[in-house]
Amino acid sequence: MKTIVISALLMTASLSAVADSTDTQIDNIDQSKGTIVAITERGPHAVDAAHLLAIQHILHPAYKPTFMALENADLSEAESKYHLIKTDLPAFIFVDSKGIEIGRIAAGPLPAVARYVANNSAILND
Repeated sequence: MKTIVISALLMTASLSAVADSTDTQIDNIDQSKGTIVAITERGPHAVDAAHLLAIQHILHPAYKPTFMALENADLSEAESKYHLIKTDLPAFIFVDSKGIEIGRIAAGPLPAVARYVANNSAILND
């Protein structure tokens, strides 16, 4: 049985949670492969989404995690930009270093699919 310490990663992901526009978040891509953008609605399930983002980052360490817990106009903007609907959230969008989407996991309502997302990583052409 493996034990993974992710508290520092969760702290990093939670510190990245801002209500800025999605363009600002994508402009900050600086890793060689790209970024994992986690988009979720603010509220009690945001913690579960942050945990799932940490798992995706462990599975894809070359992608910088960015956590966005949004509400109101910012959430609508992100949904429009990434062609999401509320039932897709939380969603984990993988973008390359140029900001082009290369994969996604639309998780849906938590915690029902948390185990599925945690155990099934995005398939990327690395």
